[in-house]
Amino acid sequence: MPVGLETIDTDGTRLLTEATSAGRIIGSVNVTGNGSISVPGFANGRPFAIVMPRASWFDPVTGSTGFGPRPAISGTTLSWTYPSYVSAGARTPCAIFYGVY
Repeated sequence: MPVGLETIDTDGTRLLTEATSAGRIIGSVNVTGNGSISVPGFANGRPFAIVMPRASWFDPVTGSTGFGPRPAISGTTLSWTYPSYVSAGARTPCAIFYGVY
């Protein structure tokens, strides 16, 4: 008998099998400006980064929108950059969650 994990929905579609890549969060960093960190754990799989705002992207009082950073991964370095056209006041504070598949 085969051994493993398999998840199937009500109509029989396989949602999760032994061939599915499941991500693992290694950590997070709070950001308000450009920067980078070393993440040695990136060497243990296919790295990813997810940007989550810690404040609203939209200010209903002023009608302005904020901007989040753009993450980039090179080797074991995670870096993030806010667009150059965005003033410091329009940068939305964010958390970047990072991990590997």
